[in-house]
Amino acid sequence: MKSPKVTVLMAVYNGEKYLREAIDSILNQTFEDFEFLIINDGSTDRTSEVLQSYRDSRIKIINNKKNVGLTKSLNKGLRMARGEYIARMDADDVSMPERLERQVKFSDKNKDVGLLGSPWYTINADGRKTGVSEAASCKQDAHFMCHGATLIRKNCLEEIGLYREIFEYAQDYDLWLRIANEFEVANLREPLYKLRIYGDSISSSRGLQQNLYASLAIEMAEERKKYGKDRLSLVDQKEAIKIRDQRLRVSGIKKRRVLSHNYSTWSQAAFALGNRRGSFNYAMDSISWYMLNYHAWSMLMKIIAKDIKDNPTKLITTTLKFLIHIGNNLRQRIIKAAVSRNILRSRKMYWNHRSSDIDEKGGTEKDDYALLSKIILSLKPRRILDIGCGSGRLFPLYKDLKIKEVVGQDVSSKALKIAKDRYRFSNIKTTNQHILNLNFPMHYFDLIISNRVLQHIPHDEIEVVIKKLTELGDYVYINEMSDSDYTGESFYLFKHDYIELFNKYDFKVIQKGLLEVLDAQCLVRQTWFLFGKNFKEGDGL
Repeated sequence: MKSPKVTVLMAVYNGEKYLREAIDSILNQTFEDFEFLIINDGSTDRTSEVLQSYRDSRIKIINNKKNVGLTKSLNKGLRMARGEYIARMDADDVSMPERLERQVKFSDKNKDVGLLGSPWYTINADGRKTGVSEAASCKQDAHFMCHGATLIRKNCLEEIGLYREIFEYAQDYDLWLRIANEFEVANLREPLYKLRIYGDSISSSRGLQQNLYASLAIEMAEERKKYGKDRLSLVDQKEAIKIRDQRLRVSGIKKRRVLSHNYSTWSQAAFALGNRRGSFNYAMDSISWYMLNYHAWSMLMKIIAKDIKDNPTKLITTTLKFLIHIGNNLRQRIIKAAVSRNILRSRKMYWNHRSSDIDEKGGTEKDDYALLSKIILSLKPRRILDIGCGSGRLFPLYKDLKIKEVVGQDVSSKALKIAKDRYRFSNIKTTNQHILNLNFPMHYFDLIISNRVLQHIPHDEIEVVIKKLTELGDYVYINEMSDSDYTGESFYLFKHDYIELFNKYDFKVIQKGLLEVLDAQCLVRQTWFLFGKNFKEGDGL
C-alpha cells in the first residue's frame, strides 16, 4: 500500500463543539495526498458521534479507552504515521484550504528545513477574526510557532525523538527547540491557519502553567547549547518528573524571575527577527514580572540604539519617545501584574487607570437601550442598582424613564466622577464600595442591572457576590460579552455558570437572549439574562 505524502495528526478530548469545522478544513484542502489520523482521547461528549459520521477513506480514528492527555495521544499517532511529513491540526482550529499544498511545496524545495510553520489568524468562539500573528519568514524561528499550523519532516523525529511526555503543556515548544538544534526551522509569510482563543481553550485557561512548562523547555535548550545535552535526556522518567515538578512548584520571587526570563528570551528572539515592536513588548512583559532583569533592560537599550541608528537625525525625539513609551507601558504592566496577583486595591487602581478610555469608547453606547427600556417598563421598578456603571451610559435612560432612585456602583471612583459630571440626574447616588460591602435592606432594589461586570469576578468570589445580589434585589439583569471578549484587554476574565449559581438562591431565568452589536464593523454577540426570585415557568413578566 502506497504511503501518503502527509500524515495529518489531530488529538481530541471532548471537542464536539468545533470538531466538525476543524475536520472539514482538512478534508477540503487543495492538496489531497494525505492520511488523517484522529486520536479520540477518551471523550465523554458527542465527539465519537461526530467522528463516526464521516465516511472519508483518508480518516483513521484511534480510540483511547481512557483520557491520557495530549502529549501521549500525539506520540501514539506519530508512531502510526506513514507520511513523509507530519502536519499538526488542533480540534478547535481551522486550516486554510491551501495550507498543506503550500507547506509541502516549500518543504520539497528546502530539504534542510525540518520544521515549517506559518503565521496565523486568531479567531474567537464564533469564528470572528480578532488578530493576526507577526511571524515572518526566517530560519531558526522556533520560538514563534503555532502548534496546529506546523509541518514536520518525519525523519527529524526519527533523529531527535517524539514529544517528551513529562510536558503536559508546551510539549510543542520543547520539541521545536530540540528540532532547531539539528535542523533548519522556517515560517511561511502568508497566514494559513486560524487559531481559536476563547474562555475554555488551553491558551486562555492554562496560561500560567504553559509559561512554567515553557520556562523548563527554554532552560533545557540553554543546557543543550552549553553542554550538548540537557538533564532531561540524561535521567530516567522518575527523575525527569521530579525536575518538572520542582519547576511547577516554584513560587514567590523565584517564579517571577523564571517567568521574566521567558519573556526576555522571546524579546531577544523577536529582535533577531527584526520585530522591534514585539521585542519591546516582550521586554516590558519581562520587566513587569521582575524589574531587576538585566537582560530585559539591555534589550530595551538595544531597541533604542537600533532606532537611533536607523534615524540619526531624530536622536532626541526618538529617545524621548521611547522613554515615554517605557514609562506608560511600565505603569500599565505594574498595574496588570498587581491585579493578576490580587494585591489589595489593585483592581480599583486598574479601573481608575482605564476610566477615561472606557468613557470615550463606551459613553454613547445604546446597544441595549431598547431591551432595557422594555424590561424596566414591564417591571416598573422604583429603585435600581446599576453595578459597574462605568461611564454612566445608562443614566440618561433612567432619567427618561423617571426612576425614583438609582444607585450607581463602580470600583473606579474616577469613572463615577465622569458619570456624575457628564449625566447630571438628581435621583442618582454613586458609590465605589465593593458589591459585598453595600449596606441596604433585604430586597431594597426592585431591579439590579449588571453590564459586563460579573465576568470580571474571580471564581473564588463569584458565588458570594451573586448571593449578595439575590439578597439586595428582586430581579437581576446581566449582560455579558460572548466568548470573543476573552481575548480582549481585560486580563482576568473568568467564565461562570450563572444559571446554576442563581438557582442556588431560588432565582430562575425569566428571559434570555442575544444582542448583536456592530463593533468596529464586526458583529459581536452579547448574552443577556433576566433572573427573578421564585419565578415559575409560564408566569411571564
